Amino acid sequence: MAVLPTGAENWTLDTVLEFGLNVVNFIATFAGYTAIIVLIWASIQYFMGARTGEKGETAKGKTMLTWAIVGIVVILLAKIIIAQFLTILDIRSAAQNAANECVLNPDPAKCPATSR
Repeated sequence: MAVLPTGAENWTLDTVLEFGLNVVNFIATFAGYTAIIVLIWASIQYFMGARTGEKGETAKGKTMLTWAIVGIVVILLAKIIIAQFLTILDIRSAAQNAANECVLNPDPAKCPATSR
């Protein structure tokens, strides 16, 4: 994640978009990890309910499993939609722009990895 510029004059549209993308990616990643933890917990609850024969626990685990899977699908779709949106609008971060510049115009002063 890039360091934020300190002065207001350094905030450009690209900087604001990159900051917004970093925030969205952080939230989506956190939500994804949370959904996976819920999926594991729901699986344990479902199997323990089935093992002990408690219908309420089994139903609760099954509902949690269903919603955890729905959550994972929604998170993945959100990340795909955002990536497609950025591709359509041709919005890239500063790091991606620098990497593309090194591929298209390898200058050893700007791109030390290409000077091998």
